Amino acid sequence: MTARDDAHETALARAAAALDGVKLEERMKMLDIDCSARGEWLEFRAFGERAVISIDDLTVRAAERDRTMSVTEQILVLHYLLNDAPVRPTGEIIGFRDLPGGLFYHGPFMAQSAERLARGASTVERLKKGCGRVMTGPFGAGDFGAALHLMGSLRAYLVFRAGDEEAPPRADILFDSAVRRAFSTEDAARAAALLCAKIIESMGDQP
Repeated sequence: MTARDDAHETALARAAAALDGVKLEERMKMLDIDCSARGEWLEFRAFGERAVISIDDLTVRAAERDRTMSVTEQILVLHYLLNDAPVRPTGEIIGFRDLPGGLFYHGPFMAQSAERLARGASTVERLKKGCGRVMTGPFGAGDFGAALHLMGSLRAYLVFRAGDEEAPPRADILFDSAVRRAFSTEDAARAAALLCAKIIESMGDQP
């Protein structure tokens, strides 16, 4: 296990410990997460995918793929569930630079999310195909824009500009400003990278 893996496991354990005693179904409803009980599990949606969380040990599984979600995905789910007040979208759209420390980390953020996505999405049609799983609706910007599911009613926003003979395709990931309350800057970056990875996977190959 690498130092990074160890840090992720520690973060996951801490989040689970912080949720000890929380009534998950009540917390999910308060956070506008539609959920339904399945025995000792609660079914809900996370990052455009059906998931289940164990009421007993808080393990999060991808329901449609019948596998435990990655540590990163589980951390994001548990961190969102740590919010003890509703996370309501504001309608104010912000960039990663607008998050605390976001200006300093903007380069790595773009490299791990939007730039990687733009390399794989050579056309609007190809990108639309990839967005199917995580897209909740259109977003009016660029040559193609999409609202992408995070958790509950919180969304991220993809803006894609097709390339031409003089410039390659470009993409950006934006957020509703409520993300400041819902996630840390690091978690917002993780979420954007996760969404982009899901879109790339759905397009059929890696860039």
